Amino acid sequence: MNSKAEFVEAFKRILWLENQMKNSYSQYKKIISDKPLLTAIKAIEDDEARHINMAERLISLV
Repeated sequence: MNSKAEFVEAFKRILWLENQMKNSYSQYKKIISDKPLLTAIKAIEDDEARHINMAERLISLV
């Protein structure tokens, strides 16, 4: 990354993608009945929420 603007744009793209993934996992939970798989998807969804939080914090630093 060569500039502050490129840094911000990169993390905005990351933030968008993490939100998309979190929303997708949320939708998957509605159609799955297997308990172990639901547990795994919930853990992944929680990771996505943490990633969203990190990306938002990094954007706010600049």
